[in-house]
Amino acid sequence: MSKKAIKTLSYITSRTGPGFTSPKHSKGASAIEFALILPTLLLLFYLIVSYGMTFLYLISMNATTSDITRSSIAVYTSFIEDKETEASTRAAAAVNQAWFGSSASFCPDMSAYIGLDDDNTLTSCVAVDFPFLQIEVMGMTVPGVPDPLMSRSDIQLTTIP
Repeated sequence: MSKKAIKTLSYITSRTGPGFTSPKHSKGASAIEFALILPTLLLLFYLIVSYGMTFLYLISMNATTSDITRSSIAVYTSFIEDKETEASTRAAAAVNQAWFGSSASFCPDMSAYIGLDDDNTLTSCVAVDFPFLQIEVMGMTVPGVPDPLMSRSDIQLTTIP
């Protein structure tokens, strides 16, 4: 090999030619890359946690309203004298047993966790104020959940002659 070819080959393998930077010229590059990537990673982490908690709340609230409805059906089909008071007591007990019980409330359109309409529709409803901060990201609210979160269960009771 000629001296010129060896010089060219060492120039290419030294990674200091055009298009390459030496380590002494790229000291702050990793800090800048980290500063650019960190907000995206934090937003991704927040999205995962907040939507996971939203689903956890909704699943727990659906289970609680199902429990309230089941216990109320047992009350309304029994021979108990004061059915509304007993159903409300059982509904309050079911909500207090749930892990979110201290933050639960009635739905805004109801005066109790359970109600019986004129057309014999038994409705149970639980509302929870969502504990996470909702932020605006690129014109979207994250997580986009209603405030308060509500879970409702309805069943039509009929009498058998």
